[in-house]
Amino acid sequence: MYNEENMKKNEKIEPTADWTSNSSVSSGLIENTVNGANIRAHDLCTLRTPRLSERTLPRTALASFMGSGNTWTRHLIQQMSGIATASIYCDRHLRNGGFPFECYRDFTKVSVVKTHRTKNGIDQYDRAILLLRNPYDALISAVNWKYAGHVGHASDETVRKDMDKMFEALLGSYVKLVHLYIEKFEGPVLVLQYENMQDNLPDCLKELADFLQLSISQEDIDCTVHLQSGNFHRKSDPVARQHLLQSVFEGEREEQIREAMTEVENILQQKFNRPFKISKTLSELFNKLFGRNRINY
Repeated sequence: MYNEENMKKNEKIEPTADWTSNSSVSSGLIENTVNGANIRAHDLCTLRTPRLSERTLPRTALASFMGSGNTWTRHLIQQMSGIATASIYCDRHLRNGGFPFECYRDFTKVSVVKTHRTKNGIDQYDRAILLLRNPYDALISAVNWKYAGHVGHASDETVRKDMDKMFEALLGSYVKLVHLYIEKFEGPVLVLQYENMQDNLPDCLKELADFLQLSISQEDIDCTVHLQSGNFHRKSDPVARQHLLQSVFEGEREEQIREAMTEVENILQQKFNRPFKISKTLSELFNKLFGRNRINY
């Protein structure tokens, strides 16, 4: 198991690649503001090619329920740091679409490792990022992935039929994942909320960099925000999304989600001694949804 004494507390990992052919984002006038980040010279921000770390890193789980933005978060980490991410799975679409070390198995050479497992395997990690998304969108996104891949949409009828069969099992897996990493995992844990990244990506990137002990500049943050989309974002129409969520979850299922998320919030608050807010009802979710331009994954 990773011993924190092997990495000095103030020792940071430097990014592995530069943003531009001139080795840095040049200084100049601020051209625009995107999601809270001041972007300098947008045309100089280019996608980084992720590389393996030259030094041994703590094995870090990026744990989430399916459909919670794991692939997006991996893209952000790679673009912010230049360090590759990996997965316990081996998805050829991801491997060929910006995650060249998707199937790499030496987890000490990558920044994070994608996992959705809710049972065993946590002892192979030294630390963990627990990524949480509101369960309404996460469950729908999981069904979309099952039938239409990373960027497509299943038909509304398919989503409703699958939820009729799998709703309780899927919601149970969501809660079980939280119990696993908050109550049983012995290493340090960072809780990262998908909606917080949508609202204030720069601050979340800084929090990620600090947890991962990455030496990141403001230019790294700004360019990552500018290039945040990646290759695997799923677009949706807000009105159609509202109608689908209402048809799938209104009534008894919404009450079950409310109870489950109250349990999740209590678990997190007891662990970290601060309040957490996860959308427990459709009205809370819709209040956040409308009037905002979001990228949905």
